Amino acid sequence: MQRIHRRSTLSSECQECFWIVVHIIEELMPREYYTNMLALRADIQLIYKLVAIKDPQMINHFKGLYIDMSLVVVENFLTIYTNTTNSEIVDVIMDHFLDKGSVVLMKSMILILGYLREHLMRCQSFCRFF
Repeated sequence: MQRIHRRSTLSSECQECFWIVVHIIEELMPREYYTNMLALRADIQLIYKLVAIKDPQMINHFKGLYIDMSLVVVENFLTIYTNTTNSEIVDVIMDHFLDKGSVVLMKSMILILGYLREHLMRCQSFCRFF
């Protein structure tokens, strides 16, 4: 949440920033995201199943490299992509997230995986993956 707060202070007043973070935590994200992480685990499973349906070859490639989907998903979802993605892309994701809610996290992950598919499929080790 600190990264989200820091990111929002770049373009907002402190009080406005505070209320944006409160809105994210209390309204947009499922309650269990930051407590017992039950909703986060459910989202990880959903992403895994969606990617398995859409691109089973990518899932098999991940398995062959012993890469768990949670390694890819957790940090992006918890920080709303502010930690791992270009700031211009984060601005777009954040705008849609504030408008549509947490479903944007899921859609963004699918789009990013699709965009990076060729790069990910060429990786032959865990280290090159990230």
